[in-house]
Amino acid sequence: MEWFKMKLIKICTIVILLICYITIKSPIKIYAFGVYTHCYIGSLTWQENNMSKQYEQENIKAYESGIMVADIGLLNWDKKYKIDSDSFEFKNKMVEIASRSNSKDTKLFALGWSDHVYHDKHGSVKKVISIDEGYRKSCLIIDKYIISQIGEITLKDLYIDCNLIRDTYKALCNFSPTDEQIKQELDLSLNMMKLMISQVDKNLTNLEKEKAETELLMVSKNCGNKNPDSTILHF
Repeated sequence: MEWFKMKLIKICTIVILLICYITIKSPIKIYAFGVYTHCYIGSLTWQENNMSKQYEQENIKAYESGIMVADIGLLNWDKKYKIDSDSFEFKNKMVEIASRSNSKDTKLFALGWSDHVYHDKHGSVKKVISIDEGYRKSCLIIDKYIISQIGEITLKDLYIDCNLIRDTYKALCNFSPTDEQIKQELDLSLNMMKLMISQVDKNLTNLEKEKAETELLMVSKNCGNKNPDSTILHF
C-alpha cells in the first residue's frame, strides 16, 4: 500500500511538472502580474498610503490575502462556471456583499480583491521586462524576484474568507463551494505557482529590478484607501 502511495505521488508530480512546462511555454495570455507580485504591491500600498493609521496592523493579513486569493478561479473554476474570479463583475459583487458585513477583515479582504483587479488593468509587465520569451514566463520571472524579497507563502499564511467567496460565487453562478473545496483550490494554485516558478531559469537584471520597483510602486499608490471601492465598503 505504501509503495502504491509513493508511486502515485511520483506520477502526480511528473504530471504537474509537465503541465507547468506547457503552461510556461504557452502563448496564452494571463493578466498583469503573478500572485506574489500582486501581494508585494499590496504591501507597498499598505506602507505608501499609511493604511496602518486607518486600520490595525493585524488587518494587513486579510487585505493582502484578498489580493492573492483573487486568482482562485484561474486553474479550474473560471472556465467551468464561465466567470473570471479576477473580473470586474466578480469583484463588484464581492464588494457589494462585503459592504453589508460588520467585519473589518471581510471588508479588507474584499478591498484587496478589488485592488488585484486594479493591478491587472493598470499594471504592465512590458514596463519591467522584455516579453521575447512570452508574457507568461515574464510574469513568472518577476514573481521569482519577488519571492526572493518576501519569501514563499503557503495556505496557512492566508486569511481566507470562505463565506464571502462562497456567497459571491453563489450570487453570480449558483456555485456554492465548501470551505474544503475553496482551500483545496487555493492550495493547488499556490503549489502549481511555486512549481512553475521553480522551472524558470532566468532572473531579472539589475535594471529590470529597478524598473520593477518603480512600476509596482506606481501601481500601489492608487490602491487601498485610494481605491473608490473603499468608500463603498463603508469602513
